[in-house]
Amino acid sequence: MSSFNKTPNEFLNDYRMSLATMLLTDSEQTLADISDTCGFQTASYFGRRFKQSFGTTPKQYRMKIMNK
Repeated sequence: MSSFNKTPNEFLNDYRMSLATMLLTDSEQTLADISDTCGFQTASYFGRRFKQSFGTTPKQYRMKIMNK
């Protein structure tokens, strides 16, 4: 879906998820710090949104990336 076919909220959430995947891959920040950096008010909400978007938790995503 192109950026032009998204609501501002959808665009922002996609941006946040993109930033989160980058930080999970390229940094050693804690999940709470990544959640905060990406603009989520709580780490638990970040985890729910991440799993909704990618089908895995942020922790599982990071572990999978680290094992490659």
